[in-house]
Amino acid sequence: MHKASRTGLTRQLGVAAILAALSAPMAGGVAASAAMDLNAGFFTAAKRSLYGVGWQRFVDEVNRKGKGVVQIPKVVGPETVSRQQWCNVVKNGIVQIAAFPVSWCNNLIPGSEVLNATTRPPAEQRKAGAYKYLREVFAKKTNIHFLAQFGWGAPHHFFLKKKVGTLGDFKGLRIRRSPATRQLIQDLGADGVSMGLGQIYTATERGVVEGFVLPFNFVLPTRLYKVVKYRVDPGVYNPAVMVLVNLGAWKRMNDAQRSFMEGMGLFIEGQVNQDFFRKNDEMGAKLLELGLELVELPKAEADRLARMSQDAIWGAAMKTGPEFTGTLKPLVTD
Repeated sequence: MHKASRTGLTRQLGVAAILAALSAPMAGGVAASAAMDLNAGFFTAAKRSLYGVGWQRFVDEVNRKGKGVVQIPKVVGPETVSRQQWCNVVKNGIVQIAAFPVSWCNNLIPGSEVLNATTRPPAEQRKAGAYKYLREVFAKKTNIHFLAQFGWGAPHHFFLKKKVGTLGDFKGLRIRRSPATRQLIQDLGADGVSMGLGQIYTATERGVVEGFVLPFNFVLPTRLYKVVKYRVDPGVYNPAVMVLVNLGAWKRMNDAQRSFMEGMGLFIEGQVNQDFFRKNDEMGAKLLELGLELVELPKAEADRLARMSQDAIWGAAMKTGPEFTGTLKPLVTD
């Protein structure tokens, strides 16, 4: 079989699996209603993480308040949709609404990872015109409506097996990287290793990597703290999870349905995100109670890390998506 044929077959099988998962009957059945049903997807199986809790709260609120308007009857996860598929399954309407990290649309919108490095909270981004611009770009390039984001204000931290005292101590360390942290890890002189979230525990335990960069709210429920010894302060970035709606589904909604979903977007950015931020701080304290040692970089080094993290992500994005990055930066940073 030719390579192109194998690739096409793989894609077809992937789509078939997603559709099968979404069409499987729900326990107890679902009563028919006049509401618009949005089959959904969520990026991680870690339902106890704050991202998982926040997303489920959003889904429950939509289903509670949206009876007869909009409903989310089923949610598929990473067991059905791979990381590389998420943006495309929403683009193509295989799922009509999904939540996943902003950098996962980087293949369709080069530079989109900069949404991990915003310094203005979502409400200020809206006022500055960032959402207007993001919605134009997402609609044009991905056939997606950018609804909202959540998780802002809970920075990623370096979690390491070896103690560091200065930024120079990062040199040569093997650290799991993501698209958002790749350039920073490289600039620190460390060796970035790419792997899925589900592989980090075993890879760190076995010494394949010597640390990772993740938020408290992921490290605690997944027990990743058991395979490292140190948490480094300060944190870097303000990563957020996007809530995206297929543009065709968005256009098929009537005015009342779109207005309702906009309200749900404000709900997840407001109440859900406030609780997310508070609980994330509590989780940070809990990690120290469980035995992690806090490493606080000296102020000069901390300031330098902050500058490096911003320069790394914005600088890299300017090379891959200069128009998008240049237009967005003054709308989302101070």
